[in-house]
Amino acid sequence: MNSIRKDRIGKLLLLFFAIGMLLVPSTVKAQTVKVRYGGADHTYYKTIETVYVDGKEISLAGKPIYLKSGCYVGPANIIFKTGLKLSYKSSKSGSTRKLTLKHEGKKLVMKNGKKKASLNGKTTSLGVAPWRVRYKATNKVYWVVPLKSVCKRLGLHYKLEDGAIYIDTKEEEDEDEGTVSKAAATGSSASASTSTSNSSGKKIVLVIDAGHGGKDSGATAKWDKPNSVEKNMTLRIVKEAKKYFDKDAHFKVYYTRITDCYPSLAARYQLANSKNADLFISVHINSYKSTSAGTETLYSAERSPKTKKNGITSKELATCMQNYTRAATGFPNRGIVNRPNLQVLKYTKMPSCLIEYGFISNKAEYRKMSTSYAAYGRSLYNGVVRIARNHGLYK
Repeated sequence: MNSIRKDRIGKLLLLFFAIGMLLVPSTVKAQTVKVRYGGADHTYYKTIETVYVDGKEISLAGKPIYLKSGCYVGPANIIFKTGLKLSYKSSKSGSTRKLTLKHEGKKLVMKNGKKKASLNGKTTSLGVAPWRVRYKATNKVYWVVPLKSVCKRLGLHYKLEDGAIYIDTKEEEDEDEGTVSKAAATGSSASASTSTSNSSGKKIVLVIDAGHGGKDSGATAKWDKPNSVEKNMTLRIVKEAKKYFDKDAHFKVYYTRITDCYPSLAARYQLANSKNADLFISVHINSYKSTSAGTETLYSAERSPKTKKNGITSKELATCMQNYTRAATGFPNRGIVNRPNLQVLKYTKMPSCLIEYGFISNKAEYRKMSTSYAAYGRSLYNGVVRIARNHGLYK
């Protein structure tokens, strides 16, 4: 009887093991990277396949960033050479391989497999050692370096937020919990806000539109009424963004609404045109099927070159805002989409875009959106700052 029992137990264990293997989430495989360095193979499980450099999204599919000993490390030539266009030199002296990066008078020299590096001739210790790594998936070799350590020493801004990494040559404004200035009302459905001083003199004029409002509820869902109503969600995002713009003297911002009222579509684009705005951004929440997912930003391809202002096109604005928004939501990237017949994109006379943060019809996305308004407001502000900086408007 004991041998029969053991045999049955053994078979049950094998069955449970087989079922367990079938139930392993498919995402585990996607989060794994196999690399070879130092004469041995290594596997890492925490990976990031997208990095944002100076507001531009760069795909690292097949050669992702991965977490090693508490530090995120990634391919230096793609991020720092191709992305940020820094001075980059890989060299070999005898058996020693070196990587040299330069940025604004700072020279960082790293050695393969060594934590100790040289910064302007002085010894410094990195978070982990850089290595020349062969990614098994592509069989290609890259210098892989600790990103935060390198950025800090070169005077670059590094930020890990919502599962995405941002690296910029200039630092974006950080969140400040200080008191925000009050907006001055300019009409029943529109308001303007601005700080009192700006060292560069000329303000960047921006119109932000919280989609729908008043009698127009926009998309709705059964999940969490009355919170799961588009007009309320868009207004909360805009109010969070307003906290940042109110404290930044570079901007003069007009809002199509900051209460639950309904400006007509014509009133929205007419406000932007009458104020000779530099940029127009409309905030929306998507809806379709319960399985629909992702973040997208709409623009008019036909009017993109016609409405170019300060060197900025609608396509470039949409691309920048999509990058920042998608990083904040963490939802699938649906990209930028040509929607030429939307009135706020068809009749505005400046670079314009319409952001669809996620799908209210998707319960999981709604739940994430309903707890992320502050992050979305911050990403909207940072996206505008980035494109303004790229074109010399924000100094």
